[in-house]
Amino acid sequence: YYENTKKMTDQELSGQEVGIILSSSILGFIGALFIVVTYIFIKELRQPGFLLIFQISLCNMMSALGFVLSARVSIKQDTICLIQGGLIQFFDNCSVVLGLVYAINAYLTTKGNKTIANNLTLTLILVYTLNLILALLVYFINSFQPAGRWCWVTSPVWQLIGFYAWVFLAMIINIVMYHLTISEMKKYLKGIDDPALYSTAQRKIFQRMGKHILVFIIIWIVPTLLRLFDYMLEDNNPSDELWLAAIMIVPLQGLLNAIVVISSTTTQKLWKARILGTSDNQISLISD
Repeated sequence: YYENTKKMTDQELSGQEVGIILSSSILGFIGALFIVVTYIFIKELRQPGFLLIFQISLCNMMSALGFVLSARVSIKQDTICLIQGGLIQFFDNCSVVLGLVYAINAYLTTKGNKTIANNLTLTLILVYTLNLILALLVYFINSFQPAGRWCWVTSPVWQLIGFYAWVFLAMIINIVMYHLTISEMKKYLKGIDDPALYSTAQRKIFQRMGKHILVFIIIWIVPTLLRLFDYMLEDNNPSDELWLAAIMIVPLQGLLNAIVVISSTTTQKLWKARILGTSDNQISLISD
């Protein structure tokens, strides 16, 4: 593995790879920025679930910045390499763990359980503190250095401990939570005499929750499979095409989450009211 990693660190990024990294990172940054701005200016949407999406978007923005810094023809050990590795390690990991928290909260919400919603501040403090400790631990033990197409840790053991173990766990739980959330919604609909009584707002809340969980699954399924292949094949690295796919997809989480948010008619109406300086008391506050 280390021989293969050494060969990768000696390679330079092609113009196509640099272009793909920059394009996906900028699009992801813009998407995440839209969610951040929406949270700041549309106070009606400041609900627990959307606060988590807001926090994930902040992490996506900083992670996208890290990917932009990695878009260099020559990857070498320098200050930019150190900063870029730190940004990706800390903020990608925070995004993954927050996505895990969001999925669990989505399911608990369908059950009427507000354990996470009522303890969001403590939850966020724990997430950021634990990931900061993990990032510092990874840095001091293995440092951040050229590791292929960006700067990161080179030890497969610390790649697993510092990041991929969390991604594997989050992927499994997100898939389970997605299934349980949708199943709970269907069960609720079957349990009432008149489905029309099930409010449109409640249905859309659950649907949007499911979409955000699905975004997480779509974004991380490629790098998760890549790493699994890497561990199983031992001496064989995944193909360049698969690596390129991971580079292109991962920074786009902010954009995909933004598409979910902006597709909501409620968000559209609230933005319209904000821009026109009017208020509409008839807008139902559908917020996940």
